[in-house]
Amino acid sequence: MSKTRFRMILLLLAASWFLTCGGSSCKDSSDDGPEYVPGEVWVRFVPGTTQSEVEALAGDLGLTVQDIAFDLEAPSDVRRAVFVVPVGEELDWIPVIEESPIVRYATLNSIATGGPDPIGCSAGM
Repeated sequence: MSKTRFRMILLLLAASWFLTCGGSSCKDSSDDGPEYVPGEVWVRFVPGTTQSEVEALAGDLGLTVQDIAFDLEAPSDVRRAVFVVPVGEELDWIPVIEESPIVRYATLNSIATGGPDPIGCSAGM
């Protein structure tokens, strides 16, 4: 391979990286604000939990349920739900929600990025 051809390939690779990563290492999502949905807590329930139990728990806590997903094997069982909490108090609500015997665990509702970062564009590169 000639030096000219090698330099051209190197230039194309550099241009491709620049276009994909915005000219720097791809942004770490923490640079853009929270990595979770403000005002939402993702709650996973124990098997056998019903929709009425989930709604009753949210109501008892003074919260609302934004989204409910049902178990595929036992369609009447709730697998998980998203509880709406006051913005900025998400971490405070997690242990409160986890006190319920129907809750397996609760966590921040992470923002999905749609897939992994482009190859070679990890934070800190």
